[in-house]
Amino acid sequence: MISIKTEKVVVPEIEGKARKILEISGVLGKEGLPSEYQGNPEMICGCKRFGKDIFSIKCFAFANRYRRMDRDDEGDEGSVVLFTMEEVYSEQSFQAGLDIIKKAGEILHQINLQRKELTKEWQGEETFLI
Repeated sequence: MISIKTEKVVVPEIEGKARKILEISGVLGKEGLPSEYQGNPEMICGCKRFGKDIFSIKCFAFANRYRRMDRDDEGDEGSVVLFTMEEVYSEQSFQAGLDIIKKAGEILHQINLQRKELTKEWQGEETFLI
């Protein structure tokens, strides 16, 4: 489960409601995700940014949709950072990012259910005599 702790703020640069990301946890890095999920354009994963221990969530579908091509510390092109700790986002941007994360989470959940079912069905031993 992903947890994003925020602080409600008002800043002059962003008119209206905004949120500062205080903490992000529960996001798997690319290496911890199933291969079936990694090929999905809706994939999100965790990453470090700019050599810092500031944890971010990146999304490939968002990059494709808005034709943005960022390169992160892992060398992945075509991903866009949705949220980074200590950064401030308008409420509208924050809610849009949450929608993307929810959709990606649903896809990952379905993949994990399929894997669990396959593991349950496909077990045991067989001997072939040729």
